[in-house]
Amino acid sequence: MLSSLYGRIETQLISILLDPGSQRLYIKKDVDQCMRYRPTGEEELIHGFFGGEMTRPHRHLCYKIHLQSLDNQYACNFEPLNEAEICSRVPVLQPGSWLSEFRERGIDVLVEDERPIEVLIEADIYAKLLTGRREILQCGLVATETYLGWIVTGKMQSCIKASSMKVLSMFVHSESEQVVGFKTPVGERVMKRQKLRFKHIS
Repeated sequence: MLSSLYGRIETQLISILLDPGSQRLYIKKDVDQCMRYRPTGEEELIHGFFGGEMTRPHRHLCYKIHLQSLDNQYACNFEPLNEAEICSRVPVLQPGSWLSEFRERGIDVLVEDERPIEVLIEADIYAKLLTGRREILQCGLVATETYLGWIVTGKMQSCIKASSMKVLSMFVHSESEQVVGFKTPVGERVMKRQKLRFKHIS
């Protein structure tokens, strides 16, 4: 979802991810630098991975930001923590016949190129942004309205099975833990546990 981010000097169009599983708000570090925000404080957090692994304490600066919907009907202030990378690029809605169904139901969605997530909104605020309107489309997608715009989730019905699927996984990176390709001590331990389990089964 796209929204307008207001800074001290300029306004920027940014990509937002509403994550009902996150406990904190985050803003991409290069965005807060570009918008020339001044820190309002700082926090030291320990991030958890799937499987129970924990990172070392990680320092984040806190900023006050102002977001506004693209139709200028809603605006809000948040205080996210900065993070170098929030997550990978989120798969976007591709052009197709389903777009006409969106228009028929009065759902305004943007078909954009994939771009990195620049602001992540946590569970508590996610719930407050919901308007209560939800549309289940014939193609299998679910459109949920928020005060900042529409979000589209779900799986489209198709008779074609793809041999590969792009999956978005949320990881928090630190200097000591890199979660690319299972090359970290964390990943190696997971791989070892899997090998032992498969050996026991066989």
